[in-house]
Amino acid sequence: MNIAISRITEDPIVDMYGADLEGAELGGALMQRANLSAANLQGVKADGARMNGANLRGSILADADLSKTELYDAKVSIGTTKLDFDLQRSLRDHAMWVDTSGELGSRAVLTGMDLSSADLEGVYLSGADLSNCNLEGARLNRSGLILADLTGAELKGANMMNADLKGARLADVNMEPLEIKGRGGEGTGQFKRTDLSNANLPKSMLNDANLNKAVFSGVNFRKATFVRANPFEADLSDCNLEKADFTEATLDSANLDRANLEKTLFRNASLRYANLANTDTTACILTGAETAGTVLQYVAKRAMPQRQAPGPVDDIGGDSVVSGVEGHVSDLEEARMEDINLADALEVGEEFEIGYAR
Repeated sequence: MNIAISRITEDPIVDMYGADLEGAELGGALMQRANLSAANLQGVKADGARMNGANLRGSILADADLSKTELYDAKVSIGTTKLDFDLQRSLRDHAMWVDTSGELGSRAVLTGMDLSSADLEGVYLSGADLSNCNLEGARLNRSGLILADLTGAELKGANMMNADLKGARLADVNMEPLEIKGRGGEGTGQFKRTDLSNANLPKSMLNDANLNKAVFSGVNFRKATFVRANPFEADLSDCNLEKADFTEATLDSANLDRANLEKTLFRNASLRYANLANTDTTACILTGAETAGTVLQYVAKRAMPQRQAPGPVDDIGGDSVVSGVEGHVSDLEEARMEDINLADALEVGEEFEIGYAR
């Protein structure tokens, strides 16, 4: 097909959803806010075209030349131009499947596919099956992965910043740091951490996941499950972990500074040397948790009934605080801390009282 479009008016908005524009000449076309979702744009030439604010979600971009196209604020995954054509077609069909609630297209089932180092920034894979995929070092920032199945996926060194993973399944994923290789494939001793900063993962499932040293700063994990997960030395600062479940998880040396831990469940979890400074731990459950060396900066448990503390904190007096580092007060109001091990976590301070939960 050889189509030449020299000028398309801006008003009304051009709707070319699912259109076949293979090989089209779009040089200088005015297509601001145009709907080109799921369109076939294979081999198009769009020098000087204005597609600011356009929707190219799920479109096929194989061999397309968009290097001189204005795409400010457009919904587009430029990196897909380098993907295999059959894979691009699967992404297009998946976009149609989602947009039409299954009436058109088909779900993307990419189980076990090798997508390591792939540029999938802004890709639209909500509801897709990515189980056991190799996504080491892949770029998935700003991607749509709502309800996607990533069970068992390799995500070492992946960039998933600002991705939307509401309700996604991430059980058994591996998010360990990825060693950067030299030109000859040799190890360099330098590592790239998996980064999901500011991503959206409420109600996501990360049970048994290896989250060692992963970066989750600012992530919304409300009601997410981390049962038996391993976020060892992970960065969970500024996260919303309200009602999240960390039962039997290993959070040793993790950074939870300023996290929202309201009603978070840490039953039988390990929080050794974790940083919980400045957190809101209202009504969180720490029953059976191991917290030796944990930083609970200036814990104030005012108006809490005193009772004998278990184990190593039997001799702590009324003027004791947790940590003693200067900063904001952590709120452990109503937190349940039965049978926890606070060995080495307490230091003497002034003007603050520690009590024990009901």
